[in-house]
Amino acid sequence: MFSIDNVRGMLIGTAVGDALGMPVECLSANEIHERFDRVTELMPHPKDERPAGTWTDDTQLTMVVMTSLAASQGLDLLDMSELHIDAFVESQGRGWGSSTITACNRLFNGADPLDSGKVGGAGDGTAMKAAPIGIYAYLDKGDEDTVLDISKQLAPMTHMDVRPVIGMATQALMAYWICKAVDKGEFPAHGPVMEELIQIALELEEEMGDISPHYEREKQHKENVFSHKLELVAAWLAGDEDEKALAASVGNGIYVNEAGPFALGMFLRYGQDFEQAVVRTVNMGGDTDTTAAMVGALAGTWCGKEAIPERLRDPIESVGPLSDLANGFFHSLYEPDQ
Repeated sequence: MFSIDNVRGMLIGTAVGDALGMPVECLSANEIHERFDRVTELMPHPKDERPAGTWTDDTQLTMVVMTSLAASQGLDLLDMSELHIDAFVESQGRGWGSSTITACNRLFNGADPLDSGKVGGAGDGTAMKAAPIGIYAYLDKGDEDTVLDISKQLAPMTHMDVRPVIGMATQALMAYWICKAVDKGEFPAHGPVMEELIQIALELEEEMGDISPHYEREKQHKENVFSHKLELVAAWLAGDEDEKALAASVGNGIYVNEAGPFALGMFLRYGQDFEQAVVRTVNMGGDTDTTAAMVGALAGTWCGKEAIPERLRDPIESVGPLSDLANGFFHSLYEPDQ
């Protein structure tokens, strides 16, 4: 049955994936292999003073989303924007993306959260912090519509483009479905999951494609369309090629229509084994801290904190406060069935 350990697993899994990928962010798979052979342990950053176990904006903003959803008992864009501003002020060295920086600068200067997102911003900064939305909806006895409603409002606060909306919605929905799957004791089947995600992406592209004029131009190229990327993931999951083929097919860089589908595919193929899932993700290169943070969030939700190896879990920066936040999130929302 779903328990507090699964919530701890989501947040600490995010941080472990984030910290594991932090030292090799934006290196290719070949560069990682040449320099490190294979990344299997937490390492310090090779070019700056960040020690092993340090997490980045992926974990920082996941914590923001958790804190606001719990405190507000749902989405309060004003509270969410204020917490984003606070995190932005404290963000030195966390590696924030340009769209989130632009939006938080606007929010800091008084912009309305409904009008603060960077137009055309298509980075993966929405998907990376989305898993708490799914767990919130599950604990609050919401449904898929709860997840979609929050995603459609929150994502444009920083990224005014339909692709980051879909990126947030699909990652959050996956987290929601994992919670339900834990209760059943059955790992999510990739066929039905991908069919549903593709349909949701198509509907969101139709409903919200016009929030950014850039997308009207971008969608002329099929490789930029999120639903198409999900179709490629579904085809990969139905076959027997390794993750190199997935990275070559959908990409795993900083754009959400690469990182988001890649992370979903990696979870659905490898997510029953937390360590295997995050290690394989990191060693494929690309936006390693973010893709591994997303996979870690999903695999951690499925496996729970206690299934994360101690050698990866215990050295994580602020691991105690992360557990405390997860505990508070769970207890603020959980009501035992009568």
